[in-house]
Amino acid sequence: MLLPDFLAHYPSATVTFTQTTYVELATAGGMYHLDLIDKAEFRLRKGTGGALAHYTTHPLLSNHNELLLTLYINSKPADPKALLEAIEQRIGQLTQGWREWHTYLLQWEVTCTNVRKGLGLLLRSAPVSLAREVIAVCEQHGVATRYFEPTLDLPPLERPFSVLFIGANYVVARDFRICPLPGAVQALV
Repeated sequence: MLLPDFLAHYPSATVTFTQTTYVELATAGGMYHLDLIDKAEFRLRKGTGGALAHYTTHPLLSNHNELLLTLYINSKPADPKALLEAIEQRIGQLTQGWREWHTYLLQWEVTCTNVRKGLGLLLRSAPVSLAREVIAVCEQHGVATRYFEPTLDLPPLERPFSVLFIGANYVVARDFRICPLPGAVQALV
């Protein structure tokens, strides 16, 4: 069964079992085995569930569907605290609370020192779209930045990741394959 068909038939599910490469789900129509193809990130708790939703665009996906780059600060800001607050706010807007902004920093103390000095690492392993926005914030504060490959204009991945939500649970993977659990009684839909 294709995932869109499954989602059309079953609007909710409960996680009954988790394994590295698959999840077992209980639905109103029976038990299902969900293969997680190239799983990249997850938050799954057995016994929890809720509404099913599948997205190909979501703040969780930028870390997986974009190339990552390292961004350096290359000049002193007039107000280091204001710059850091503006960066925090912009990253928060982009990630919509799905990622903490400091996950893109090396260490808070190091970042503060680098910003005060106007030299050094600012972001590490940041998605290109996020780095582009931080560069714009820095420019608004009169601060120069520098990055090394990749370029900021890159084609999308051939096989992008998507995210499947099961209530508050989620899985980021390249693909999802669903089939009835062998031996489980399935309801006719």
